Amino acid sequence: MRRRQDREHLVRTGVHPGVDLDAVLFFEGPDDLLLFVSRHDQDVQLAADLTAIVRTGLGKSFSVTGWRLGYAVAPPDLSAAIRKVHEYLVICAATPLQVAAAAAWPAMAGYAAAAADAYRRRRDALVTALRETGLTCTPPEGAYYVMADASVLGAADDFAAARMLVEQAGVAAVPGSSFYPGNPDRGRTLLRFAFCKREETINEAARRLRAFAASVRPRPAGR
Repeated sequence: MRRRQDREHLVRTGVHPGVDLDAVLFFEGPDDLLLFVSRHDQDVQLAADLTAIVRTGLGKSFSVTGWRLGYAVAPPDLSAAIRKVHEYLVICAATPLQVAAAAAWPAMAGYAAAAADAYRRRRDALVTALRETGLTCTPPEGAYYVMADASVLGAADDFAAARMLVEQAGVAAVPGSSFYPGNPDRGRTLLRFAFCKREETINEAARRLRAFAASVRPRPAGR
């Protein structure tokens, strides 16, 4: 494959200059409007420069996750192989759904920017509330889920922690071990929260989490 010795170019495309590029890179990116950090190069440029396969979705971008729409960008030889396998596995998405996605695509730039801002507000509100509750988490850079460490709750495991929040706070989360099928112990203290909800719903969840934290926080002696 072609090798680029230009350090600046490799940094822009997200590949460390010391990496051996004699390989095919597979990049599975978030839906376009769920990327909360700047993106240096477009998918097509990445695929062309580094012999990469770039795959991303449209369902979350347009709030039609049930449509199962997405796209892949790859060099011609790899694209031909991908399409051959895809044809035998799933044939294709329904034609009307493809037409609808193509019609919506021209509006993506303006729509995506506004939607990303809306999701960012929801993310920040949820992350702030989780941290104030005592949970440890890192703001996601390209998804509408937050994985948080709930060790502070003192629950026996992630299922017990999830049950505690449902029963005592009225907030639901997914036990983290569900995402580690090969090693569930890695998720025993984790909970996953989603913020793809109306802002008023996120704000209410934040209020409930703060109320829950206040109710279980130890009180000073004599009070």
